[in-house]
Amino acid sequence: MKQTTERLIPLLRQELSIIKNLVMQKEIIRQFQILYFGARFQNRTWATTYWGGVRVLKCPLDLWVYQEIINELKPDVIIETGTSRGGSALYLASICDFIGKGRVITIDLEVPFDKKTGRPVQLPKHDRITYIIGSSTSQKTVEKVKSLIKRGEKVL
Repeated sequence: MKQTTERLIPLLRQELSIIKNLVMQKEIIRQFQILYFGARFQNRTWATTYWGGVRVLKCPLDLWVYQEIINELKPDVIIETGTSRGGSALYLASICDFIGKGRVITIDLEVPFDKKTGRPVQLPKHDRITYIIGSSTSQKTVEKVKSLIKRGEKVL
């Protein structure tokens, strides 16, 4: 019995160490999520991300991944839903400039209003951006988007 116990103790310690590490990893992930996503409300990381002077309501890390995907796939058309102030559409159009091809079709229900002026926000102008106002799920909008895409174009 003593030999069995002596052999089991190191195994149990090893298992306990593994469990502690897993718990620690989960806690680290939880704290990271609180700090990173909570930062939106504390230091407003997402709300203070700009591209070409226009606010981009996207995670900066996502933007990095977007440019990698666009560079690899080299799409002819990128469809974005949720234009807001047009910052991410401008970013995507700029990446299309970098690769020398592509355009952005961006859809939103409405143009947002500037709280200070009470006027519609001036969306960024770029030759590669087409703005569509409407519901991205309405048949009318879907047909409009389809009409802007040529047969054989690669769509992202």
